[in-house]
Parts: sequence; C-alpha cells; structure tokens
Amino acid sequence: MPWQRDSRTCSFELKAMQKSSTYPIILFLLSFFSTAWQPLNGQGPFTCEGQVFVLSSLSTELSDLGISPANNSLSFTPISPNLGQTLNALGFRSTDRLLYGIGQADQHLYRIDADGTLEDMGALSLNPNLQYLAGDISPNGRFLTVVGSANGASQSLVRIDLEDPGLNVQTSSISSALRIPDMAYNPLNSLLYGYDANGRTAFTINPATGAVTALAMAIGAQNDIQGLFFDPFGRLFGYGTTSFGVASALFAIDKSTGQEIVRQTGPVYPITDMASCPYSVALESRVGPRATFPCSQVSYVYTLGNSSGVLTGLSLEHALPPGFSFVSLVRNPYGGTLSAPAPSNTFRLENMSAPKGIDSIIITVEIGDIAGGNYKSQALLDGLPPSLGIARPSDDPVTLAAQDSTGVVVNRIEEDSLFFDRFLCLGESTTLDAGGFGNNIQWENGSAIPQRVVSTEGLYTLEAISGCQSIFVSYNITVASCPYTIELALQILPEETFPCNEVIFRYGIENDSGLPRAGVSLADTLPDGMTVVGVLNNPFGGGLAAGLPAGVLRIEGMTLPLGTDSVDVVVAVGDVIPGVYRNRAVLGMLPAALGQARFSDDPRTPLVDSTTLTVFGVESDTVFVEQLICNGQPLVLDGRPYGASFLWEDGSTGPLLTVSSAGEYQLAVFDGCQPSFVFFTVVEGDFIEARFPDDKVSIHLGEEYRIEPILSNSGDTLIIGWNDPLGNSLSCTDCLTPTAKPLDHTLYTLRVSNGLCADTALLTFLVDKSRRIYAPTAFSPNGDGRNDYFFLQSPDFGILRSLSVFDRWGNQVFHSTEAALNEASSGWDGQVRGKPAAAGPYLWTAEIEFIGEIREVFAREVNLVR
Repeated sequence: MPWQRDSRTCSFELKAMQKSSTYPIILFLLSFFSTAWQPLNGQGPFTCEGQVFVLSSLSTELSDLGISPANNSLSFTPISPNLGQTLNALGFRSTDRLLYGIGQADQHLYRIDADGTLEDMGALSLNPNLQYLAGDISPNGRFLTVVGSANGASQSLVRIDLEDPGLNVQTSSISSALRIPDMAYNPLNSLLYGYDANGRTAFTINPATGAVTALAMAIGAQNDIQGLFFDPFGRLFGYGTTSFGVASALFAIDKSTGQEIVRQTGPVYPITDMASCPYSVALESRVGPRATFPCSQVSYVYTLGNSSGVLTGLSLEHALPPGFSFVSLVRNPYGGTLSAPAPSNTFRLENMSAPKGIDSIIITVEIGDIAGGNYKSQALLDGLPPSLGIARPSDDPVTLAAQDSTGVVVNRIEEDSLFFDRFLCLGESTTLDAGGFGNNIQWENGSAIPQRVVSTEGLYTLEAISGCQSIFVSYNITVASCPYTIELALQILPEETFPCNEVIFRYGIENDSGLPRAGVSLADTLPDGMTVVGVLNNPFGGGLAAGLPAGVLRIEGMTLPLGTDSVDVVVAVGDVIPGVYRNRAVLGMLPAALGQARFSDDPRTPLVDSTTLTVFGVESDTVFVEQLICNGQPLVLDGRPYGASFLWEDGSTGPLLTVSSAGEYQLAVFDGCQPSFVFFTVVEGDFIEARFPDDKVSIHLGEEYRIEPILSNSGDTLIIGWNDPLGNSLSCTDCLTPTAKPLDHTLYTLRVSNGLCADTALLTFLVDKSRRIYAPTAFSPNGDGRNDYFFLQSPDFGILRSLSVFDRWGNQVFHSTEAALNEASSGWDGQVRGKPAAAGPYLWTAEIEFIGEIREVFAREVNLVR
C-alpha cells in the first residue's frame, strides 16, 4: 500500500504478532512525519493514526518510529531534528492531539505540535532533586503521570493536572527498588503499565496510590526495554535492543504474563523516552480458510480496533477479487445499512456506529469457477473524522508488510488423477492429508475424514470433490527397516583371464529392507565379445527373458528374501583384444520409495564403481618386446602378461626366464584362441656405478664432513638423488658432493642414473656425542699477556650458561652468565671486587648447553699463581 501523505503526516503500518484465542496476529499503525522547524505562531494538532514518537538519547531530535518499506527494518524519521530542549516523560494528549514532556534541565512543561514546534507551558512544582524520566498522559487527557527518580531509583509517582491553569501536582510514594524507564496507558481501559529495569518485568501501577503489581514473566537476558506504547487495539509493545545490544528491536508484550516476543529489528537507535497516539482506529482483514477451491465459500472477518471514542457515519467497503461474490452478512455489531452489491463482487456497509473497543464484522463470499492463484484484495473504512485521517485501508495481520491486501489461495487441480509414493520405516506411521485436494473426501475404505493415519505397506486411494472439480488420488506406501539396505555386488571369477576362456559373473544380492521383495529383475549387458553361456546358480527364482541378444542377461520375476545370496552366471570371453573390461549390472523393479533400481558395485574397491575383468594375451600372433640390462645385473623376462602356458627357446616352461647378457630370447604362449610368439630383445644400457672410498665415516657431534663419492658413468646424462633420513643434515640432496653435519648416527643413500641405468651406494655416519671441555689447571693474572684469564675452551659448539669461582672457604669470587666459550673475556681475570685475589687453589663450576639443548655441569680446581 503506498504511503498516505499530506502537509503534516506521512504514515504506514508496522505489524506484530501475538497469540490470542481466535486470531494469533496483531497489528499496529505507525506513522512517519516529515516537516521542517516552524516558528511559534500557534500550534497545529497531529492527525492521530497510531503514530509512535521517540526522543533520541544522542541529541534533542524527535522522530517517528516506523518500518522501512525497502527492507522491513525499523526506521526513524525526524519530526524535529532539534527541539532545543532535552525532554523526558513524553505523552500524547487525546483531547488536543499534542505531545507533552518535561524539560530535563529546567523542569518546565513543554508541548509539541505536528510541525515539531516546542511551546514552554511554564515551570512545574516538582522536586528539584529528582529526575522525571518516565511518563504518559491518561486517556481522558487530564493527567500527565510521571515518575520521579534519583540515581536511577524510582521514589515518587506524580500526577500533573493539565486541565488546571496552575498545573497542580499530586504526589504519591512508590518502591525505591524500581527503576522505571517508561510507562504507557491502555487506551481501552485506562490501566497504566510500566517496565522495571531492575527486576526486568512489566507491571501495572495505580496512578492514584502508586501501588505496583508485577507481571509474572521476566524479560529475556538478551533483551532490553527502553520504552512502552499501545496501539489502537489496546496491545502493549516495547522498544529497546535485542541480542545483547546488537540491534534495536520492537517487542510485543503479553499484558497478562509480561512475556516479550521480538517482532521487528533494525539498526541501534538509543532513546530517552517514547509515546504513541493510540486514540485512533485500525482495521484488520482476515479470511478463512486462506486456501480453498473453486466453487466454494470463504469468510472475511473485518476487525475494528477503536480507541478514539464513539464514531458514527462510518462505511466499510470491500471490492472483492474477480470471480468472488458477496453472499451474506453473518455478523455486524455496528449496525448501518447494507448496500445492494453493484457490482456483485463489492460489499459495502454504510452509516455504521462504532463504540470504543474491539469487535468484528463477518461476511460469507462465494468463489466461482475460476483459475487457481493467489487472489488479493483490501477493504476500506471511511467516514472517519479528519482528526483520525478520514479513511483507513485494511491490513492483513498474517503478513509483516504494512496495510497490505489479504490473500486467498485458490487451488485448482487440472489433472484428473494424482499418484504419490511414500516411504515408511518399520514401526512408523504417517498421516495422509487429502484436505488439499477438495472439500469432500471419500477414501477407498469408506472414510470421509481428510486425514488418514497408515503404518502398513499398500495402495491407498481416495476421491476428492470440491464444487467444480473431482480428482482421484493414490498413495503407494512402501515399508522397510531403517536404515534399509538392498544392494547388488558383482564379482568376476577369476578376475584375470585370456581370450577364448570362460569366467563366472557372481551377482551378490543383499536384502535388509525388513520385508521380502517380489517381482524384482536382474539385468546386465556384457562387454562386447562376451556372451551368456547359462545360469549356474539362482536361489531367487524367476526366469531368463527370451529373445535377447547373446550378450544380454535378464532374469525377471525374482523374489528376494531377507538376507544375502548370489546368482552365478557362466560367461564366455571371445576372441577379444587384451585389456581391462568394465561391467555394471542393475537390479530393477524395486518399490519406488526405495529407489526403483540398484547398480552393482565392485566389492573389492572402497568406491561404488564398476567391476573389472582383465584379459591378457597378445593382439597378434607375434609380439616384439625390448628390455634393458644394466651393469651386468641379471634381468628377469616375464611372460605372464601374454598367456598361461609357456615354452621358452631353451625348453623351459615357466613364466619367467632370467638372463644376464644382451641378446634375442623367444617365447611361445599357447593360451587364448591361438598360439602366439613373443620375441624379447635385451640390450645393454650405459654403464653407471657409484661407490665410496669407505662405507663408514666417524665424526664428532657438531663437525662437518664433505662427502666425495667415486662415480663411473658412460652415459651422457647424470641424475643424482640423496636420501637424508635426518631431514636437514645434508647441504644439498641433488649434488654429487654434499656437506654432511648429522646430529645422530645415520645411513645416507646415494642414487645415480644416466636415464637408462642406475646404481645405489650406502654411506654410514657414526657420530661421537661425547662433550669436550678444556680448562687450565692454573693461570697467572699478572698482565704479561700470557695466561692472564681463567676461561673454558671446547671444539664443540656450546653456550656457557653460567661460570662460578669459589675460594677455599666457599665464598663466591666470580660469576658470569650467558657467555661464549673460547673467549678469554668471558672468564675470570683474578680480581675480587676490583682487587687482586690471593694466590692459591680455587674451585670452579660451569653449566654448558650443547647442540640438541643438552646441558651438562662441570666442576674442577684451578690454581691462581702470583
């Protein structure tokens, strides 16, 4: 529905859902106002259409809360970008249709008109030590009821008499345990509701006494309520944040329990207060059933929410969709005159009188013989006073869109019959629902109830009749154990053969579906050149289909009992070309709900795939094979790929022949369809050899060693590869002479190749891991440049973590940490606290960390000589 605009208002609806006994949907109307700041020259009232007004906590902006039609998100449209005052205790007065609030800085009463113009009404007799943040105006427009708080604790309930020229103030006490951010009056019964942020509960409060009655349910921990308001239907809503402050949120709040439900979200917009104008009229249009058939009847229910007072001279008109006809007025609590339908698809009720409250009009509508589809339409309530906006379009409360049309889905089934397959696990049941096919149902067992619960396998049929159409529906129910298994595996025995031989195709069938399966077929189209000889074993019954080509197998009418068994079929392999032949069979005529076919699987492989048969042999009666012999090493000639019966030229009959020299070697093979000859040509490859002067090398831990192998190569190419078991102990793995620095015993492997022949050599490294430390037994710190320092030396890599020297009485005379070995400056210079130490024996201890994070402690004696 497009936005309704005039010089002061721009409105659209925001809807929410809340459970009720009849219709679980709620609707409220919010309006946008867009106008500039006006000078104070007389205040114009708002047109009351259910607007919700909010005061920003980040500025003095007054905005209209609504829903953006672009993304159905909460949005805020400024009425006044800058009021010039920070206001709280905001309320809408029904009698003059203006907003009122209290200045936070001066405790003056202010009122705001539709242009956002602010008027100072004077100072209020309020406690200057309190802040007045929460408030609302009573439905009769007399009292602005506010809460006085100090340090967030509510202390007093104040009623300001707006009809008194002196703005008389009445005060009553309330519990200081409450922290109340906002309150709102129910426009239908004048009950005052509030929210306690400490207890996280909504409550009702007696405006005269301050007595509070908390509702039962607390607000969820992820939600926060900052403001409250009512809509024209008397439904309570809250605004705040959800998901722990991630997004702003609109909540529907149950007035009986206090339970909140998130209805809409949007960007975070913190507020100080809010108020609504619920003293208006809203119209909802529902239809039932929402889905029906041609030539049937539906009921439209128009619910009128009137919080403005008694209204007269109203009219309700609904232009129904094409093919819909008004039949009768079923319920009308508002009186008036029913206009004669002109045209027949228009319903109009005139001169109605609507008291304050909520009630509904119900009509019956006939749907003609029309095409299927979603038929949308909208009613219009007009004759409203200008202060309420003159007219109000209906809204479909089932949807989130604002002031939208109400739809009826007409199901027209063009087919005469429908067929469905359903699958059930053993022990389960399912409900067959025929309500979507027609209004009058007749099952094959005589039942006329649309829903039918079944748990056994079988065919269930019905006839559905709905006015203009009749349809036959069939449900084929298949029952199986869950998880169920019907699988087909294919093995070929043997897996390798030669032309002009026979093999067995073994079809293994597993039925773990919970029930025997009858009428099953097994079909297999064999690879070219292979034919069916006969069925060797078949425990499943049925018979071979007649009239098929010799390479096609089909067994029909089999019955699969529970369990696993197999069918064996003898297959002749003809004079085919040697190679790998793939084959896949199919098990068919299974129940549709189980999947009507199963393709065979090769049980030797982890994947579901075809089964292979390898056919050896030669493609002609003569085959020439060339092979390479290297470095005089024996070479084995293998005749197995060419046959199963062998005769070598030396008279041997085995499949293998070992040779040690180049030459021609002849083999006759007799398996297959005819004898064949294989001629092996053995040629000498380029010589290559690698070796080491010594097959063992001994080094000390941390030392490096350059490896220099001895290489002979008569070829033109050299490819080098080292195997380093330690991972990073060789300087390179593709060079001939790498540098080795192993930290442990290891065996290096060198492989060299010239592209034709290769050789391998092994080299063992033995690593001495003992630690070598050299320390002087005496030193003479006399400045002659010789033996002036006591320090430690080692050919092994290490770090001196600590070095300490003690005199004969155990006093420490020197200590150093994290020093280097082999450096005099890291040792003791014979001084103690800047003075020469006495000559004589001293004890030293040192902790040294070697390669591999191995730490050792050493201790000895040293003599200081003067």
